[in-house]
Amino acid sequence: MCKLKFILMLLILNILFFGCAPNLMKAKMAERDKRYDRSLEYALRHLRSNPTDKSTIRFVEKTAYQYFEIQKAEILRLEKFESWQKLASLSERTLNLLQQIADIPETNFPRKMDLEFLNSKIAYSNQKRADELYNQAKSYFEQSRFLDALSIFQQTQELIPNYKDTPAYLEQCNLQLAEKDYQAGLNSYNKQDYTAAIDNFENSLKYQSNYKDAADYINRSKQNLANTAYQQGRLLIQQKNYRDALVKFQESKKFVDNFQDVDFQITRATTELANSVYITAEKLEENGQLQQALKTYQEVLQIKPEHEDAKSKYDALLTKLSIRLAVIPFEATNLGTQFSNVATEKVIADIIPRKNEFLTIVDRENLEAILAEQALSQTGLIDESKAVEVGKLVGANFLLAGKINLVSYEDTPVTSSRKTAYYEKSYLDPKGVKRTREAPFNYTQYERKRAVNINLTYRLINIETGQIEVQESFTGNRQDIASWVTCERDRVRDLPGDAKNRLNAPREPKTRDVLIKEAIDGLTGKIADKIVIKANAINQ
Repeated sequence: MCKLKFILMLLILNILFFGCAPNLMKAKMAERDKRYDRSLEYALRHLRSNPTDKSTIRFVEKTAYQYFEIQKAEILRLEKFESWQKLASLSERTLNLLQQIADIPETNFPRKMDLEFLNSKIAYSNQKRADELYNQAKSYFEQSRFLDALSIFQQTQELIPNYKDTPAYLEQCNLQLAEKDYQAGLNSYNKQDYTAAIDNFENSLKYQSNYKDAADYINRSKQNLANTAYQQGRLLIQQKNYRDALVKFQESKKFVDNFQDVDFQITRATTELANSVYITAEKLEENGQLQQALKTYQEVLQIKPEHEDAKSKYDALLTKLSIRLAVIPFEATNLGTQFSNVATEKVIADIIPRKNEFLTIVDRENLEAILAEQALSQTGLIDESKAVEVGKLVGANFLLAGKINLVSYEDTPVTSSRKTAYYEKSYLDPKGVKRTREAPFNYTQYERKRAVNINLTYRLINIETGQIEVQESFTGNRQDIASWVTCERDRVRDLPGDAKNRLNAPREPKTRDVLIKEAIDGLTGKIADKIVIKANAINQ
């Protein structure tokens, strides 16, 4: 009986759910909770896609009437307590919603008188609010608080355009504020505080765009400021303080773009400053302070990009300080030739993001062409004398050579082990009661392992001296174990979690070549770090 009632309830719910559109269902639920505004919003959404649904139109009419009656009572309450701003806001919200309903054909609510009621309340509350604002603004005006008065009169004007004599008061406020800032500007101008004078006169023009001769005073103030900065710049030029002179001339130009010969003076100061910094850079270079000299030549070019001597000196010094590194293919022992390229390319790839402007990598294609042309080995087997020869041919001053060696490779056969797990087995006890107990079953776990051990050695050879600057060796190991499980199909669900995860695990570990590449990846970064550290030390 209970089951039958439950099925009938589900059937009724399904009919309700599938028989009503979602928005209409939400509308009815909101109406039941007396949230009439939400109910109307959902019902209107439904009608947009179902405009001829007469039952929904009747529902909207009924709900709108309930909504309006509640809002009307609240509007009258707010009117009683003279809460004009809240009254206007509530009336506008109610009107907007009811107007949407009035636009639906075949609706009997809202009535014209209901909409007129709301419109009248909006107009009445705006009138009352305008009265309050007007009286407050007028009070501020009488207290000579013209800025506050201006703000409140503007709000009044927004509520009701041309309310009483609000436009006249707005004009008077603007005139008073313009005069106040104008007088402050005159005071600052007479004190030769031309910056403050400009601010004051500009504020005056915000209130009255053509107030008296404020614009003329702004121009005169700028002329005075431009002249002051210009004269200071001329004095600094005489003192050979070209950097500060340039700042002053640029300041003068900011106030008056074409003041006297300010453009000529800026060019002159720039040229003199660039030349003086250039002389400093030359002295630093003569004294062996090459890094500082390079930075100073760079400063010259920042001041005057077209300074040809500085550009030439900068490029030459950068070339002199730079390490131009040639990386020849690594020798591969006990490995395929492809690992020579793998190691070489990985070392270069690791050096590039670590290097600075003083370290460049020689183009590898050009290097390999020269190695082939000179009938030299391309697998790292180059002695120091040949390294010098190769380096000079490719324009390098350092050469990186290396050797990768497979020390050992282990590939163990598959091993297996029997494991025991348990499952719940049902049985009947002597009294015939059904019970369960843990029963054992077996499954098999398999493993296969592969491991590599490689050695990576490199030499950094100085082409100019023929000497080995750095020589180091690194060892790396990589291994992978494949582990999987098999068992009877009907016992799969009873396997322990870890064993169950291994049912579909790979049955082959990573290949020898993959492990070798991973081991190389783990070592080339160390070589790159050492090379970059050495390059930085050489340039100190």
